[in-house]
Amino acid sequence: MAPNKPFGTDYSDPRTPGEKARERLEVVKQAASLTARATDNTHVQKAVTKLRARRAQNPDALKIDLLPQATGLDLPIASEQLLIRQRELTGGNLGKLLSRGITPGPATGSLIRLTVPDIATPDVSAFARTVTATDEVEVLINHVVPLGVWAKGEGGPEPSAGSRPFPAVEYPQQAPPPIVAVLDSGVSSQVRTDGYLAMPVASEHRDPLDVFPAPAGDGLLDACAGHGGFAAGIVQQVAPTTPVLIYRVADSDGVTTDFEVAAAMRLAVQHGATILNLSLGTETPNNTPPPALADVIAELAQTRPDVLIVCAAGNGGTSRKVWPAAFAETMDNVVAVAGLEPDGDPAPWSSHGPWVTCSTIGEGVMSTYVEGTEDGVLIGDPHPDTFVPPNPWAVWSGTSFTAPQIAGAVARICTAEGLTPAKALAELEARATPAAAGSLYGWTVEILPGT
Repeated sequence: MAPNKPFGTDYSDPRTPGEKARERLEVVKQAASLTARATDNTHVQKAVTKLRARRAQNPDALKIDLLPQATGLDLPIASEQLLIRQRELTGGNLGKLLSRGITPGPATGSLIRLTVPDIATPDVSAFARTVTATDEVEVLINHVVPLGVWAKGEGGPEPSAGSRPFPAVEYPQQAPPPIVAVLDSGVSSQVRTDGYLAMPVASEHRDPLDVFPAPAGDGLLDACAGHGGFAAGIVQQVAPTTPVLIYRVADSDGVTTDFEVAAAMRLAVQHGATILNLSLGTETPNNTPPPALADVIAELAQTRPDVLIVCAAGNGGTSRKVWPAAFAETMDNVVAVAGLEPDGDPAPWSSHGPWVTCSTIGEGVMSTYVEGTEDGVLIGDPHPDTFVPPNPWAVWSGTSFTAPQIAGAVARICTAEGLTPAKALAELEARATPAAAGSLYGWTVEILPGT
C-alpha cells in the first residue's frame, strides 16, 4: 500500500521525466551499496583505517577504536576518551584516575568526559574494564556516533536537476512556528542565492567541508561534507517558515561521540529549540543505550516534555537497535524514522524493528548541497562529481534524510494548527497510512518524492 501524502501534492517533483530517469540510475547504485555495506564488516574496517590515516596529523581530531563484535559489525568507540558519572568522581577515585594519567574534562548532565593517555593496550574498552575492576571506579565507553560515513551509498550524493524555489510551499500561519535544531555537520559558509540555508550560523557551527587529510585538507570534499546543509535544506523545503538552528556536532568526515551529541542537545534546548533533528546513530554492544544520550533524553522527558527528538533509524538493513532512534521504543519524546523506496515499499537497506515509529521515502531525496569536487577514493567512486555554484542540489539516500522530513512536517503542522510538537506528531500519524500488522517500519507517509 502506497503511503498517504499528509499535505496533498505540495511537494511535487520539479524534474522532467528524463532528468529523473538519469538520476535514478545513480540512486540505484546508492541503494544497492547501502544494502551491501549494511552487513559488510570488512568495509567498516577498511573505512575506519582510512579515517585514522586521514586524521593522524590532526591532534584535535577524534581518535577511533573498533570494538570487535561476535555478530554484526565492529563498533566504533573513542580511543582516547572515557566517561564517568559525577557521583563516581570522589576524592579517592579522582586520585586513582590521576595515577593512571587519566584527567577529567568537561561535563554534560551527570557525566564527565575523561582524557585517556597513551595506554599499554590499544583497546580502550579493555582499559576501561581494567580500571573498573582493579580500581573499583566505574568508567564508561564514549561511543562514536557517525552520520553514516561507513554506510553511505556508493558515490555519495549525486548532482540533481531537482532544485525547488524557496519557499517551496505556503500554508496557514495559525501560531508562531517552533524552532527546529539540526545537529549535524553544520552548514557551510558558501553563499546561495536561492533562499535556502540563509539562517544565521555561528562560526563554530560552520561546515568547513575540507579538513582531512590533516593537517590542511586536499582540496576535495570530505566524507560527510554538506551532510548538515542537506538535512537543513530538507526541513526548509517541508516547512519554510520554520526557524532552523544549526549545531555542528560532527566533523566533516561525519564523526562525533555520544557525549558531544548530548551536550549539543542541551544547548539547542537552552536556545529555544523544541524539535531536534538527529540524522546520526550507532549500534552498541548488547543493545545497551549510550550513557550520555540516555542521560539527556531522560532528563528532557522530565524537564522539557514539549521537546520532540526526531532520529534517523539507521542504514543497517537489520532489526538491530540504532541509538538514539531506538529510545523511541520506551520514550515518548523520541521518534525513530526508517526509510522507504520511492514507490513506498520498505527499503531493504533501512534499519527497522518494533522500535521504529514511522517511515518516509529515503531513496534519492533531493536537497541543497555544496560546491566542490568529491574525493573519489574515499567514497568509492571512480568518477567523482563536481558540484558547481551558485546553488547546487543533489540526490542522496539514507535515513539521515527521512528524519528531517518528519521534523519539518511536525513543524509545519505546529504552525498551521497551533499544536505542540507531540500533538502535531499525532496529527501527522492520523494522516498517515497505518502500520500493517507485524510491520517493522511503523506508520508511513510520503512527504518529499524520491528518485
